[in-house]
Amino acid sequence: MTAALGEVAGQVEKIYRVEGGDRRECRADAAAEAVERARLAGAEPSTIEVVAVEELPAAYSDGTAVLIRARAVGRLAA
Repeated sequence: MTAALGEVAGQVEKIYRVEGGDRRECRADAAAEAVERARLAGAEPSTIEVVAVEELPAAYSDGTAVLIRARAVGRLAA
């Protein structure tokens, strides 16, 4: 009999101000933080991958703020 091991996830949801800045940099920052959170939750670092990065306009903002959500998953470290 073998045991099934699930995946460990790390997720981040942050508001970034992008006044003339590069949104790709903000998305990369959120993705890196999600990877770190997955590692801290017990995922094997070599198996972690970013599975989703979403960017949404922040409500009640002057147009320079965006909400970025990122999620990373990996196999549970043995």
